[in-house]
Amino acid sequence: MKRNCHTFKNEGFEKEKGESLKPGQAFMTVAEKSPDYWLIDCGASHHVSSKLNWFSSCKMFDAPRPLRLGGGRCMYAKGIGDVQVEMLAKGKWNPGPLTNVWYVTESGQNLFSSGAALDKGLIEFADNKHKEFRSKYGDTVAVGIRSSGVYKLLMRVLIPESA
Repeated sequence: MKRNCHTFKNEGFEKEKGESLKPGQAFMTVAEKSPDYWLIDCGASHHVSSKLNWFSSCKMFDAPRPLRLGGGRCMYAKGIGDVQVEMLAKGKWNPGPLTNVWYVTESGQNLFSSGAALDKGLIEFADNKHKEFRSKYGDTVAVGIRSSGVYKLLMRVLIPESA
């Protein structure tokens, strides 16, 4: 499955003709909030975190950038940067950066954008229990496990020592 989110399409969140989604959007439908895990979000246009101390680098925007949510709500990104992480794939923790993460102080949830991953050339596979992102060579790069109807990414943040 390449960028085929049935929830996104079936709930009427498709882009209307002529409508621009460029400011960014994220559809957050989860009632519970946790600062520690990342949800895989097929409607998010950017990776999102509110934890500034997780960023190994962060460039603040000159002016906040809008991030549209489901239901017409809006939050604002204050910056963009990289978060150093380890992703569990095939029983091994693999380090690497999660790049172009938007810093959104109001976000109650960390979001991993399927779209951003696909834009970087990863291929998405999913069933009703898990979701995988693979490189063009077929290597599994990231895995999410379905819990309470959403996919939680098997990833841990490496908090910078200066934080």
